[in-house]
Amino acid sequence: MCQPTCYSPTALETCRNCFYGVLTNADLPPAARSPHPERRHPAGPHSSSAIPVDAWTFLTLCRTRFPRSIISIGWTTDVLPSTYLKIGYTREYIDRMVALVKEYTLMQPVMFPVHASLLKYSIPEMQRLLFQVPNSSLCVWSTKANPIESIDELLTIRKSFSMGQVFYKLPDEQLECFFSNT
Repeated sequence: MCQPTCYSPTALETCRNCFYGVLTNADLPPAARSPHPERRHPAGPHSSSAIPVDAWTFLTLCRTRFPRSIISIGWTTDVLPSTYLKIGYTREYIDRMVALVKEYTLMQPVMFPVHASLLKYSIPEMQRLLFQVPNSSLCVWSTKANPIESIDELLTIRKSFSMGQVFYKLPDEQLECFFSNT
């Protein structure tokens, strides 16, 4: 079950009155694990065993409690270095996410966190997602445990999207190397 980080009435009021952005983030469950079979949730590549957040609860709270927040919704994924198939975010994943955004009539900015190692295989699909969801962007991420293979991958990603559509959350070493190559 999803519970807001700002749970007390005072904290909720403080967050609602913020002049800077509040980012609400959740990985949503794949359809097979949905407690509500009538609702379709976007699955992700290499679906994780992590317990995802219920989409209905999360998105309803975002719309009603944090109407000025940036909604960050992603796919549950497991990315294992050197052992995962070379598959990215498929058209099916994108269609489900677009349907979810439209179903909840999200008016806030939407950010889609995507793993850099998976994004490299699905650039056209992500371009399509950003086209279909107005006011949206990507947050390209990786970790030290699941690094990208080369900085060239990030440069290809950067060249494939408009400047304001992609943000990066990378380990310091990768980020430093990436910016030194730009």
